[in-house]
Amino acid sequence: MYITRLTDCDVQDMLDGKVSNYLLREGLCGRDISQWDLSDLSPEFFKKLCFDSNTKFSKEQIQKFNPKKLLEMAKKPSQDIGRLHSKGITGQGLNLAVIDTNIDSKHEIFLNGNIHMKSSNNMGEVEPHGLTVVSALSQIVPDAQVDYYPYDKTNKNKDNIIEELIDEIIESGVKIISMSSSFNSEEIRKRVLDRCEKAGVTLIDQPTFVKHFTFCFRNIDENGKEYFEEAFMEPETASLPKAKWEEYQSLLEKYCVEDRKSLSEKIKLDSNIKEEVKPIILERLENFGELFDCKSYEGEGGVRHISKQKTIQEEKERKNVSRAEKPIEIPCGGRSFAAPGGYKYWGSCSNSYTIPQIAGIFALARQISPNLSFEQFSKIANQTSMQIASDGYDRLVISPENLIEQIKQLEELKKIKLFHDQKSDENFQTIKTGLHTITKADVVRIAKKVEVVMEKENAMEDRAREERDMESELKLTLMLY
Repeated sequence: MYITRLTDCDVQDMLDGKVSNYLLREGLCGRDISQWDLSDLSPEFFKKLCFDSNTKFSKEQIQKFNPKKLLEMAKKPSQDIGRLHSKGITGQGLNLAVIDTNIDSKHEIFLNGNIHMKSSNNMGEVEPHGLTVVSALSQIVPDAQVDYYPYDKTNKNKDNIIEELIDEIIESGVKIISMSSSFNSEEIRKRVLDRCEKAGVTLIDQPTFVKHFTFCFRNIDENGKEYFEEAFMEPETASLPKAKWEEYQSLLEKYCVEDRKSLSEKIKLDSNIKEEVKPIILERLENFGELFDCKSYEGEGGVRHISKQKTIQEEKERKNVSRAEKPIEIPCGGRSFAAPGGYKYWGSCSNSYTIPQIAGIFALARQISPNLSFEQFSKIANQTSMQIASDGYDRLVISPENLIEQIKQLEELKKIKLFHDQKSDENFQTIKTGLHTITKADVVRIAKKVEVVMEKENAMEDRAREERDMESELKLTLMLY
């Protein structure tokens, strides 16, 4: 890709799916763009791109975009998370596990000593994906211990390798596992989940994540105020016919690759495919090149440069979704994560880099409520999320601070109920739950309120029972006559 000029309109075309979104992903990383004409690119649209510590800028570009400051500022997760850290909720005392691709263990992210690489015979080649994943997690739980289990994603026995790693993690006593992928075999996944459930281990993989959560962009204005913008919809799920995408996706999964180029190479080397058939398959992939690079498709006529915006019907459906069913957005875009040679600013987002963040927030919740299940956590996250109006419908963006506060209150009420049920106030002095201390006066006061509520509920039940009895007697009388 040869580029000499970049404007706001160019970036908007990438966001809309009219041209390849390569620059939104990795395009500026490690490149010398000092000679590019960026005079018509605004700082706001610059934030949608991706660059790293090794990107070279001109003096004028540095003055206009201040990339170094942006890269550093974006290392911090949401301000909610920052406030929780200041209160001592940092994951201290917890141990988590990450399963992902092999990474460079000499990166500066290992300097604090909280991340531990676990070696195996199936680690695969070093690549940047896992580095970003573990960086995203450690930003949420800076004081937690993280055991990192690398695996070779190209190994045809990938599912079995991951299953063995999870068995090892269960044996180690770790209770939370972040895995930004999943199993090809549903049978193996079910077997692993059953094993995790019996051991009290929570595995957060792709299917577990997408059941309740998604991602969004985080933007910070000049005054430091945060805005959470809706992420542009991934085009392959927005407009690609399901059958076509599933066919392509099955090939990617079969060969354990992530892009069309790697897929073509794997097909060329596949000895199970007849030599005379290979050119036909490869030509078909080439014909769909724009489809899988630009990921925009419409109808049977072929590729169309269409917008990624959802249809009117889809928008209507979104308006009618109840709060309990809405996906909860996690700020992922507009963040800086560890990358080869330093850090990478990432304007875009994905499930892969959001899963470790929700695993981290879940861990913070477990610091307050050690027995909290992921389903309970997800429901409370939904109830306590910020509701943001957007084009006629409401979005939910997670509020870790509200979430943790609600969990703390629930823990306190559980302690109070336990005390009230045991009637042991003669031995009671104080109860400590989370970061709060409940005094005897608190318990007595709330216990009295509970008694009043229970009395009212009992009276209502008695009245309802009397009405049911009267109704039954009346029906019986009418039947006799």
